[in-house]
Parts: sequence; structure tokens; C-alpha cells
Amino acid sequence: AHPIRIQSMTNTVTLDTEACVEQAKRIIDAGGEYVRMTTQGVREAENMKFINIGYGNMVAVDRIVTLVSPDSAPIKRLIQDAKDDGRVIDVTCGRKTRAVIVTDSEHVILAAIQTETIANRLESDGDVAMEDEEPEDEAESK
Repeated sequence: AHPIRIQSMTNTVTLDTEACVEQAKRIIDAGGEYVRMTTQGVREAENMKFINIGYGNMVAVDRIVTLVSPDSAPIKRLIQDAKDDGRVIDVTCGRKTRAVIVTDSEHVILAAIQTETIANRLESDGDVAMEDEEPEDEAESK
């Protein structure tokens, strides 16, 4: 009962952010659940500003349009519409959705850490600290 996860790795030059994102989108659209990227050196790594959104999942800072709480009716409709259209990326690992990130590609990312936690990481200039906050109700389902 162990699910098979599909992953791939980009082969773009990481200084070309647009090419990296486009290739990642193609991988996701083809059914990939994990997209890996590597950098060729320090300069390339500095170009790729990612933020930890919980449980080892990262998102490109410059692709985030908005960060919201999942509790309002309009956001719940947005999530459902995105699910229906195949634009949801659920990185909650089975935990309760506590934050919703909308990207410039109109993907909707569901995260299990608090909106405020992600906002603080964004304000700290894309800090990619790897510690995750375990929600108090970890066993709670989405």
C-alpha cells in the first residue's frame, strides 16, 4: 500500500528562471508530483529564490501571486475550481490545509503550515530554513 510517486529533474540552466519554471510546469502537467532542480554554481543558486512551504516542499518566491487562509467561502470555491481543472498542488502530506498559495501560472498550492509562517519566511528575503512546524492537529484531515 505504498503509492508510487512520479518525479523528474529539470535540465535547464538555472539562471534562466522562466525556462526552469516552464519545464517544471510541463513535468507537473504530464503527471509529475516532484520536480527537482540543481544549480551549476553559487551564482545560479542565488538566482533561484525558493521558500520552504512545509515538509520539504519549496516554491519559487517570484512565482507567488498571493498567500491566503483557506477558510473563506471564496477561497474554498477557488480551491474546488482548481481541483476540477487539475491546477491544485497539494503538499499537505495528508494534514489539514492551513495556507493557500496562488501562483502566476494559476496553480493553487495547498500547504499544511500557517499562512503567517509562510509570510514570515517571505519577509525574511526568501529564507529557506528547513525546519517544519508540526500542526497541533496533525492527524486532522483536509
